[in-house]
Amino acid sequence: MATLLGVAAYLLFLEIGRAVLASQLPSPSNTTSLPEILTLLSIPVVLLVTLLVTVALGPLDRNSPRNYLRESRVALSCLLLVSFAHGILLLRVGADRPPVFPTTLFFVLSSFPYLGLYLFGARISPPAASAAVSLILYFAVCSNFLWSNSWIEAAPEEKRPERIEWILLSNPILVASGGLLEEDLLRRSWTYEHSAIGSFYRFEYPDRHRATLDYTLLGTLLWVFGLGLSFFFPRQTHTQKFSV
Repeated sequence: MATLLGVAAYLLFLEIGRAVLASQLPSPSNTTSLPEILTLLSIPVVLLVTLLVTVALGPLDRNSPRNYLRESRVALSCLLLVSFAHGILLLRVGADRPPVFPTTLFFVLSSFPYLGLYLFGARISPPAASAAVSLILYFAVCSNFLWSNSWIEAAPEEKRPERIEWILLSNPILVASGGLLEEDLLRRSWTYEHSAIGSFYRFEYPDRHRATLDYTLLGTLLWVFGLGLSFFFPRQTHTQKFSV
């Protein structure tokens, strides 16, 4: 119930944000720019909101497989509901691109590896710390086309395509740009100026289905590792004793 109420409030917040963003666009009659902007902005926001709610609602005692499975259900339910809220937002803007159902599914699967990392990490560290690490890694991956310039430029010419492919495949924003929006984000004026990739890659983005399969497999693997820890290395709950 708390998850549903939280997501309902979040949906209201999204509606307010949509209205504000639409009012700030230079051409409100443009039916494609608003869905594209909302899609790209929503990709990191889905995981951020999911982790915040999961940390708040997860069990305090994490030293049993049953509680690990309970926290997993909370996390996955929240991820699905938050992604669904963004899908409703895309329906509200009434555009054909991006398609709502594949985009909503992509929100879920692109967040899954980092949600799995959180569930795994919360077995060996405080939940808030595990969530922070997952978010830092996620935002680092979403911005990798900006901070990887020297790594790309230093590579021999024959190695550059491989490195660029790794950057594109791991970045859900770039996968969504090429696979869902069918737009070349890296050759827009700002990104072309700040990212070296635009000068080297072959106008090709990785296949969205391959990327989402990789995300799903990695997230499942991390989740299973966390489940294994809960079975074989249960974390003990330590309580402080105060003496007067």
